[in-house]
Amino acid sequence: MLIHGGGSERDWTLGCMALSDEDLARLRAELPQGQQTSLLVLP
Repeated sequence: MLIHGGGSERDWTLGCMALSDEDLARLRAELPQGQQTSLLVLP
């Protein structure tokens, strides 16, 4: 699963989480440069 920009107005993500480009930039700004993370998705 990936988190990517491009928005989520259409159902084209194939299991990914789509954010607006602005929201993705804000999320990336919260992480230290070069940090890799795991994503836990809960119901």
